[in-house]
Amino acid sequence: MLAIIKHISKPYLLFTIEQNNFVVTELNTAYLNYSGVLTKTQVYGHSFEELEALFVQNEVYFKESLLSLKEVLATSAPNTVYISLNNTEVEVQNTYFQENGIQYILHIITIAEKSSIYLPELFETVVAHTTDTILIMDTFKEGAEPKILFANKAFCDLVGYSLSEILGNSPMMFTGAETDREQIDRLRTSSENCQPIQLSLLNYKKTGEKFWLNISVTPIYDKAGNLIQWLSIGRDITIYKNEERRKAFKEKVRTLFRQPQSLNFILSELSDMFINELELNAVEIWLNSFNQDITRFGSQENYVFSDAQSGADFAMQAFVSRQDISVSVKPSGKKTVGIVMQTSKGLWGVLTLGILNNQFSELELSWFKKLGELLINEIERKQVEQELKQIFNFAPDIICILGLDEYFKTVNPAFCDLLGYSEKELLSKKFYEFIYPGDRKPTLNAFKSEKDFSKVYPFENRYVTKSGEILSIAWRSTMRMDGKHLLAIGRDITEELKLQQLLHRTNLLSKIVSWEINLKTHSIYVSDVIHEVFGYTQEDFKLSTIEALVEVYKEGEHRKRALFYINRAIQTGENWDEEFIILLPNGTERWVRVIGETAFVDGKCERVYGSVQDINNRKINELALQEVIHQKNEILETTGDTFVMLNQEWVVTYWNTQAFILTGISKEQIIGKVIWEVFAESIDTEIFTNLEYSRKNILPVTFESFYAPINKWVEIRCFPTEDIMSVYARDITAQKMAHQQLKEERNLLRTLIDNLPETVYFKDTEARKVISNRVDYLFLGAQNEQEVLGKTDLELFDNELGKIGYEHDIHILQTGEPLLNYGQLHQTPGKPDLWLESNKVPVKNEKGDIMGVLGIGRDITIQKQQELELKKLNLELEEYIKQLELSNTELEQFAYVASHDLQEPLRMITNFLSQIEHKYESVLDERGKQYIWYAVDGAKRMRQIILDLLDFSRIGRIEDKKQLVDISEVLNHTRNMLHQEIVQSKAHIKVSQMPVIFSSRLRIEQIFQNLISNALKYRNPDINPIIEIDAKETLTHWIFSVKDNGIGIEEEYFQTIFVIFQRLHTRDEYAGTGIGLAIVKKIVEMLGGKVWVESVEYQGSTFYFSIKK
Repeated sequence: MLAIIKHISKPYLLFTIEQNNFVVTELNTAYLNYSGVLTKTQVYGHSFEELEALFVQNEVYFKESLLSLKEVLATSAPNTVYISLNNTEVEVQNTYFQENGIQYILHIITIAEKSSIYLPELFETVVAHTTDTILIMDTFKEGAEPKILFANKAFCDLVGYSLSEILGNSPMMFTGAETDREQIDRLRTSSENCQPIQLSLLNYKKTGEKFWLNISVTPIYDKAGNLIQWLSIGRDITIYKNEERRKAFKEKVRTLFRQPQSLNFILSELSDMFINELELNAVEIWLNSFNQDITRFGSQENYVFSDAQSGADFAMQAFVSRQDISVSVKPSGKKTVGIVMQTSKGLWGVLTLGILNNQFSELELSWFKKLGELLINEIERKQVEQELKQIFNFAPDIICILGLDEYFKTVNPAFCDLLGYSEKELLSKKFYEFIYPGDRKPTLNAFKSEKDFSKVYPFENRYVTKSGEILSIAWRSTMRMDGKHLLAIGRDITEELKLQQLLHRTNLLSKIVSWEINLKTHSIYVSDVIHEVFGYTQEDFKLSTIEALVEVYKEGEHRKRALFYINRAIQTGENWDEEFIILLPNGTERWVRVIGETAFVDGKCERVYGSVQDINNRKINELALQEVIHQKNEILETTGDTFVMLNQEWVVTYWNTQAFILTGISKEQIIGKVIWEVFAESIDTEIFTNLEYSRKNILPVTFESFYAPINKWVEIRCFPTEDIMSVYARDITAQKMAHQQLKEERNLLRTLIDNLPETVYFKDTEARKVISNRVDYLFLGAQNEQEVLGKTDLELFDNELGKIGYEHDIHILQTGEPLLNYGQLHQTPGKPDLWLESNKVPVKNEKGDIMGVLGIGRDITIQKQQELELKKLNLELEEYIKQLELSNTELEQFAYVASHDLQEPLRMITNFLSQIEHKYESVLDERGKQYIWYAVDGAKRMRQIILDLLDFSRIGRIEDKKQLVDISEVLNHTRNMLHQEIVQSKAHIKVSQMPVIFSSRLRIEQIFQNLISNALKYRNPDINPIIEIDAKETLTHWIFSVKDNGIGIEEEYFQTIFVIFQRLHTRDEYAGTGIGLAIVKKIVEMLGGKVWVESVEYQGSTFYFSIKK
């Protein structure tokens, strides 16, 4: 379309629709040339209404074009008007279209062609059938009003006068008291200047009924150019004017309800507005209460019924009849109209109007029904707002709303009372300026992180009051849904923390549009009122598919749900009644209620039909109300206290989650019931007595009580008004138990202190004793505690000890430095000397200020005596160690001498016996040779035993150098040393992956040599030896194993084999000295490990030993 427009030769303007304004987005030169007074700069980018000053000479063209544009926007249908432009009759055509989601209106001017029709006859036909009013008047004469020469039927029907009653009279006969005189003066001025004019006037019918007429008055000239008559063409715009007035009235109602005054005051003011602005005779508003009675509101002088009972009966009758509008006609020519109002939350009422019989049409009365919906929702919202305000003002907890700019936006009275600042002072500074300096940084960090409105954030910090007191506050906060404000509820826990701190110290010491989908004909029908309700036309819904129909719903969840309900109804016959958002032709969104039903024939769905109701205002009010209720519930559900709201009849109207947690009674079990019916056992308790006193006298009360049914102590605060009671309850059982526990623990602590064997005392900031246990005052020579209280050490000791003790106390009080493990000798004539060890420490409060000195002393006389004995023993032990070292040295010399001196005779015996055997071999018989062999063998074994003993004695006495030892190399060296035995026995040795350890290489080689040698020695003669060597690592040790398939060992000898010289076989069976495993055991233990064996006789043995890392 946009591409085609550029080729239009006729004068045109192209408008885009921006917020209901007609903005010129394109025009051609033909339009500029034809208008004659305009330049492109004056027009382009401006709204059409802003161009009025450019059409002073063509006012009729401007006004008629603007009306036509508005009608096209409202209906989306083309509109054509015939008007005069630059004294030439033109045809103006306005056409609506959309492209790329943008709304356009094309405004084309066509110069009207001369008609071949006989104009007088055509004019007569037009005048007779047009719905516009036409008057022809004579010219204005000075000092006299013009006379009406002609009036068409449309005008007569409108004003209610006959033609004969009109002709010859002045048109001023239709004006009245409320007609705008300035407009009349404008009309006269234009007539005097012979200029056409267009204006809107309030006029009066014959019945006195008012109506609005938009008129265009044009002068008529003869061929000579003389003014001969005036032509007035008018259009009834009463409906539009009334609609504007009612929209303004609704806006005034909304503004009134947002005033801070009470609901009674607002309803009284509203009553006056009804009378003054809607021209009602009388009005009254009836609302229900919790006991199902109804109450009248409004201004007494405006009431419809003189007595309240008659008004209440009419309102109840209207509500029970379930008719939206109930009418009662009186003989006096007046009637009473009842408009039923009700919210989805249960609040209902009746708006009773007193009007004349024919004052309002059915359509106008339906507007009052919509007004009633607005009123009841605003009333409910106001009631919730008042409840929320009362909670905010009377809550014992501190409540605030904090902006992201770090300023308080509002604080409740409890907040001001707690900190001692006025509300103005608290709102004037950033919130952290009132916080204790040490808590500011963590508080700001927490504040910046609390962004999720679905979470409740607990936090504790300290505030500084105006008087300088530091208070600890426990907060529960949450981000409001607007994402711009933080709601926080706090509780003063200063005393609670003090109790906890005191307890901690104690423990330290002691421890309506109808629609139809015809599935048979595949057609969709909507009633013709859809245009007035939603701006659509019936043509828009001549669709062939359901998918195309649901395009009117908002894309996403609403469109999907609509399609789901329609398809489900077709398949199952299930009806629906749901709320959706639809899109209007201009793109705006609208909340609607859709009801759908089905018609089945022979088990098959033929029709789906129902209605669509505009509920936009109600829904918007509901959502606004939900936000208010959400805010109230945010406060009540976030607070840590139980909160209950009652009316004056004791009926429970609110019951928060904390109340359920405290009592076990849910909201469903109690809301709407008298509280004493649910808690009948409490009527004879002080709880009922105090609350009844508060209710009757309308005075707040605070008290504590033990409630037996739940076995808890509760603190209850009640804040009553004439209508409701706000009751807060807090479980203080823990606090009560803490007090009792503290009292018991104080008694226990005192008992403990008095029965301790040490001296225990506490001194104040003047170093005077204020606590002294039994051991302490007896030590001071007193008979009871009172004799020493209030005295310093200067008074309690008459010697140098008193001065020293007092100086210590003053030093601790001034510096905060403790005195620990200070020993002092106390000498008293006639008594043994006494040593006392003292510990003195400063005691500080929560602010860090020193409150006094705590001292504990114990008798260490025996300890001192034992220290002297210990010194003596140490001297003796040192002397013994010296002697032992000397003995070890001599033993080493002896071992060396013994090994050398004992081996020398053995060598001589062996040599000489060998010489004898060699020299006298021919002389000696076999027995002689056997004796010599026995002697040589014995000497050799004796020499080996001496060498083994020498080696055994050196283990542990001579420090071996430790180094990195590769076990694989050690085993290779061992196998080389035992090569002959391995070959002779045909042994097979398996070695797994071996580590590198830090130890003595010599000792490790000794261990493996002894164990492998034994495995070769004690083999089964019928089987070739198999020896398996393995290593494992633990956290602290290396564990090695040497496994064989030899003769094995009985379990009873597992320990015996490691004892020196212990043998399980004779030397004839197996050679050896019996010292090898003893050496292994001594080496392993020296290296920080242990050795053990696992064995089964005749199956083999496994020797394990561990080496410390």
